[in-house]
Amino acid sequence: VELPGVVISAWSPGHGGGEPALFFLVRPPGEAGGGASLLRLTLAPEPRLETVASGLAGWMETLAAIDLGGGPELVAGGEGRIAALGAALESDGTASSRMLAEGTGVELRTLSPDLLQLGISERFAGVEPGRVEILESDGAGGLRALPPVSIPFSVLRSAGGFARSNCASRR
Repeated sequence: VELPGVVISAWSPGHGGGEPALFFLVRPPGEAGGGASLLRLTLAPEPRLETVASGLAGWMETLAAIDLGGGPELVAGGEGRIAALGAALESDGTASSRMLAEGTGVELRTLSPDLLQLGISERFAGVEPGRVEILESDGAGGLRALPPVSIPFSVLRSAGGFARSNCASRR
């Protein structure tokens, strides 16, 4: 099966995750940051590629899935934003973008950096200066922020480059 564009990200439900399928976020060749399309490749009974949604926001760079309380939902993330694309495991589901988080340091690939994401995520994380930010399902269709986790060191510029400094040792 030939995909009509450049693959930005891919997601699969993994083992036991429902109908065998792969979801692809693709862009036309040479259009970095341009509108993306969401494609679904079903493998049974015969391979079939279909466009689930087109004209998705250009900031979308990563696919993942999380159970937001009503079953697994496909989500897209990038540039400090996360949007739900709809039910991920239903064979007749379509994608309609719904913003879940904006202005966050959370990146969908922080805990799993591969181009192909597998299964249903429990949470998403992002590393910011001095802390780790974590989002998880609120069970009611959205995401909630957990208390940030402090990182007990800082990075300092020195004559030889960068050095890690343990904040606890400076007290």
